[in-house]
Amino acid sequence: HWKAWGYETFEAYAKNELRLRQDTVDKLTGSFVFLQKRAPEVLDRESMKGPVPSYQAIDYLRRAEEQEDAPKDVVRALYTKVMDEGTSLPKLKKEFESTVFPLAPQDKKARDQAGIRNVASRLRALLGESDAVPKRLAARVNEVLDELLTAVEQEKAA
Repeated sequence: HWKAWGYETFEAYAKNELRLRQDTVDKLTGSFVFLQKRAPEVLDRESMKGPVPSYQAIDYLRRAEEQEDAPKDVVRALYTKVMDEGTSLPKLKKEFESTVFPLAPQDKKARDQAGIRNVASRLRALLGESDAVPKRLAARVNEVLDELLTAVEQEKAA
């Protein structure tokens, strides 16, 4: 028990002894409480027949069940993917994110613009450091990247 080990709080124990960030502790404890309520059989190792779901997948399911607007049939399908099939978080996000956690059009646009800026900047830096392509081609690509970034910034301002 963490108090017997000299820690004032569970959070202090998790941070100092286990070296866990607070958001990780929150996900782990949230996932545990969720399992206690919704799928206690997962906590009983003797009864587990299928794969053990990751805490990240369980936390994703927990958050999905809290979404009031999420379609119930989609949340049930998500439950099956997590609890019965042990599907990984990246696969769950790919399949369910747009339905369970939809982005508003302006948020999606902002996310896409940030991604384009990031990739364009990385490509520009790589072209500047590399001899993998002819310098003339790299210069032409940089011109197009400038045009792309200008267009993204103008769209952002609009």
